[in-house]
Formats: sequence, structure tokens, C-alpha cells
Amino acid sequence: MNRGLPNREQRAHSRFPVKLPVQYRLLDTPPEVEKFKGKVALAKDLSLGGMYMKIARDKDVKVGEVFRLDITFPETNRRLFAFVEVVWVNEPGVGIHLMLMPEEDREYLKFYLDQLVYS
Repeated sequence: MNRGLPNREQRAHSRFPVKLPVQYRLLDTPPEVEKFKGKVALAKDLSLGGMYMKIARDKDVKVGEVFRLDITFPETNRRLFAFVEVVWVNEPGVGIHLMLMPEEDREYLKFYLDQLVYS
């Protein structure tokens, strides 16, 4: 299990510091999905390809797990959804790859990140 930080050259997109609330749920445990009320985390950096997410220490997250992720943008009250894969884990959080996202949500994410670049 990779518990270290990835080599920055492996990233296809630049990441930007953020503080965005996210909810996530594991997809391969159907009973858990049905009971899901939302595990809450905090996105600390974000790109078109992934994010670093700070999670509670008692959450057991493993590399390779696939989640449904909902990202909330408080400024606009907009919520995006994606399927993500955990690519690395360290003590305070996880690195995730955005695998699948509706095109409309991806366009909004690109718009949001462009605003961070030019602000």
C-alpha cells in the first residue's frame, strides 16, 4: 500500500489549494450504500484530475477503493458528483483520482479552477 505522497511529475493537471466540503461513500459494499447518510471530508487541493481530501482518522480507506464523491461549492451552492479512486493514503487524508464525472460538472469544475488561477 502506498502511504507516501505521489511524485508531482505524475500529475497531468495543476492542483490548487481549496477548502471545500465533500461527502463520499464506498461503492462496493451495497448494504453500506443503502444506509449511507454521507461521510464528510474536506478537500484541501483540487485539479481537473484529482484532489487531496482530509478525512477523519477513524476512517479506514484503502488504495484502489472506488467512491461516489459529492463536492459542494459554498460560494454558489453548486454540487458536483464524480466517481473516484483512492490512489494514495497518508495519516491525515487520501489522494484521489477523478475517474468519471458528468460533462456539465467537469465544465463547472474547469470554470471554478480557472477563476482560482485568475483571482
